[in-house]
Amino acid sequence: MKVRHFIVLSLLVTVGEFITRASPFAQEPNDSIEVRLSDAITDNEKLSDRDYLIRKHHRKVRIGDAIEGGRPSFADEEFAILSRHRRTLLRFDGLYAPISTTRFGLFSFLGRTRKQLFVSQDTFRGGIQWVVSLGRSPHVIYDGRTWLAGREVDDMSLVDLDSDGIYEISVPTCIFYGFASLSPGATPLPTIIFKYSRKAKRYLPANPRFADYLLSKIEERKQNIQTIGGPVNNMNHLGDVLGIVLDYIFAGRERAAWTFYDQAYKLPDKDKIKKEIRAELRDSPIYRFIYRKHARPRRT
Repeated sequence: MKVRHFIVLSLLVTVGEFITRASPFAQEPNDSIEVRLSDAITDNEKLSDRDYLIRKHHRKVRIGDAIEGGRPSFADEEFAILSRHRRTLLRFDGLYAPISTTRFGLFSFLGRTRKQLFVSQDTFRGGIQWVVSLGRSPHVIYDGRTWLAGREVDDMSLVDLDSDGIYEISVPTCIFYGFASLSPGATPLPTIIFKYSRKAKRYLPANPRFADYLLSKIEERKQNIQTIGGPVNNMNHLGDVLGIVLDYIFAGRERAAWTFYDQAYKLPDKDKIKKEIRAELRDSPIYRFIYRKHARPRRT
């Protein structure tokens, strides 16, 4: 059973050809420069901006039962609370994982005029990120939980793909972890691009808008699909094909995805795997947003 909102395992996903190691505060939005938010956050216990204060909080979580009459095991967990004039406004929590860390910082996601608050709650190969606009009242403009997107903060990056001075957010979606018993190394982690919507006043999935960017190496990947033969090869074959299928689908090219799948997938469970892929996608809020579909209950 998968725990979708809490612990999300994944591999490192990187988009873009250039990664800057300089402080992102010194960078101008540019479609060839990728900014890592890990450079913009702090390990401090608290951070203030005007009347706002965000502070870490700590608690113990149980991670093991007592053995032979001993005491159960506990680990530290961190979360954060945003307040103003000692009044709690927002709580950044939800990972519910042992040995989690919470970090935050200020960064100009939306241009130079004002910085937004960024919060990341991380555990090993898992995490949740938030971006908050701090105006007269705080407004969450990105919430990774809502979209089942993101992992650790190092897997999140910013890049201004359309050169409008506002950064797009790039994160992996990890909903296919554990799919068909794929190993972590064979599991695809599709990149999702979120663009800020002035109308909605929040970040929304925008892969179809940036399809050419996301699919730029798709033909090369098709040429390198693992051939079948033996358990490891077969697993890698599924992972290779699935990764291309998902990138097509999230780019808004579902017909091309299934045409490719029917031609490329060579294992005998083709129909079964296709049904399982579609079932997983029905649970993806990103997929439903792109194709304007409503959630449907699974058949048991």
